[in-house]
Amino acid sequence: MNRVLEYGLAVVIAGGVGYWMLADRIGADDAIPVAEQSAAAGRPGQGQEQGGTRSALVTLEQAVTRPYATEYQAIGSIEAVARVAVQSDVSGRVDQIAFTPGTAVDKGDALLHLDQRSEELNLASAQAQLAEVTATLARLERLATSSTSVSTVQLDEARTAVELARVEADRAEFELQRRVIKAPLSGQVGLTDLVAGSYVNAGSDIVTISALDRVKVSFALPEGATEVLEPGASVRVTLPSRPGQVLWAEVSAIATEIDPGTRLIEVEALMDNAAAGLTHGMIAEIYLRAERPALPSIPAVAVMWGRDGASVFVADDGIARRVPVTIASRVDDMVWVHADLKQGDKIVVEGAHKLQEGGRVMTADAATRAEGEPGQLAATTTSVPAASARQVAATATSTATVGGRDD
Repeated sequence: MNRVLEYGLAVVIAGGVGYWMLADRIGADDAIPVAEQSAAAGRPGQGQEQGGTRSALVTLEQAVTRPYATEYQAIGSIEAVARVAVQSDVSGRVDQIAFTPGTAVDKGDALLHLDQRSEELNLASAQAQLAEVTATLARLERLATSSTSVSTVQLDEARTAVELARVEADRAEFELQRRVIKAPLSGQVGLTDLVAGSYVNAGSDIVTISALDRVKVSFALPEGATEVLEPGASVRVTLPSRPGQVLWAEVSAIATEIDPGTRLIEVEALMDNAAAGLTHGMIAEIYLRAERPALPSIPAVAVMWGRDGASVFVADDGIARRVPVTIASRVDDMVWVHADLKQGDKIVVEGAHKLQEGGRVMTADAATRAEGEPGQLAATTTSVPAASARQVAATATSTATVGGRDD
């Protein structure tokens, strides 16, 4: 029995010593991760700031204060400064067409001759009547000077007859002249359907004449443009039918009222056409540019919209601050705003949806630099597992000894 106890005691002692040595080694190994974990816990840049406040990763861009321009665009049309549809005052059959469509004519040039034989006869008759009464008046005036057989009444009647005959002759000549249709202005004549022998009614259109040495551009702009619209202002004109060609016109007339239906104001601008060769009725694109004073410019993606309107976040020493903004203009991906911003302010352009007023922000570059710095909190090494093993070994040894004495 004693031998069995001795063997058991030896086994217990050997096991306790081995366990103590193994536990001591394990305890030393286990202390290393605990220390690293403690050091990592105190290291910023891992989405956790010291003190437990998390920083949101954002992208920043600086606000730039600079001038900008407001550009108004409109679709308009090219029109001749003077354009007339020539009409006939009288009816008659066409005797001769005196113009070639598409060519230039001067004011007063004959365009069309109507049959005028009847008017020529009327004029000849009126002129003959005028000659007769004129001769009668002359004879009576000679007799009145040499005798008293011619009364004053006879002279007065003869003079009246001459005046009436002269009026009839003038009327006949006028009617003859009306048989020739003349150009009322200088310009280019358009097309016509008339040919010699066609019958023309009074008031019917014969041909259109357009004065194209200067043309006007007619267009309409929003009422907001009235702030910068004034006679003499320059507008840029482009034509879809002539890509790449840029022309300039000068505002010549502005309507006195805004259309209540469209909220647009009618505008006309003049431009030389000697070299451009524009045609009445062409479509034009008009651009009116107005220079504005300097305002803060920021990326459009930085603007957020909420119940209180538009705003942006500004990063001040790593703290987010919300600033209300009012957009004044936009060009491509940049906006000019009325806001409490100054040159160089750091505007949050990405990650703003994660922010609140007073929240901490950090850029990706700052986070990367923080990851490379040593921890701010001291690492704590613990040897609890080794101490526990030694206590277990000691307890096992004590238990075995007590058991031996009991036997």
